[in-house]
Amino acid sequence: KLMDGGWPLPALKERSSEALQFFAQASERTSNATRNMLIIGCDFIVNTCPQLFPDELRSRSFLRQFVMEASHVAQYETELNMYFGSDWDFFSLTHGNCQLDNAFYYNNADGKLEAGLWDFGGFGFSNPVNSLARNWI
Repeated sequence: KLMDGGWPLPALKERSSEALQFFAQASERTSNATRNMLIIGCDFIVNTCPQLFPDELRSRSFLRQFVMEASHVAQYETELNMYFGSDWDFFSLTHGNCQLDNAFYYNNADGKLEAGLWDFGGFGFSNPVNSLARNWI
């Protein structure tokens, strides 16, 4: 197992200049992409379809805080992905984006809730946390 030595992985603990440069570049790319998506999202909320959102989600203070928090988390996407991929115990059969429209739910003859999948296009062996996180990307 990769995680036998604990987290962070030994290679990350060394903090070589190459690793630090890699993380800095990845963080900048992710932060820029996230910032651009957030600008589009805020414009959509405030200018395109404000009627779809309650007042508290359209307020400047809420949107400012949301952008700050999402940008903060985005800085660490590379580290999070490394962690999610660092141990086979973190993997499962998963859909690429576990959205509700890729599944159906029903009560069987005994009244027990069951579920199934419609879309197997993105189905594979991956980390379910990444799958769930892709719902908002």
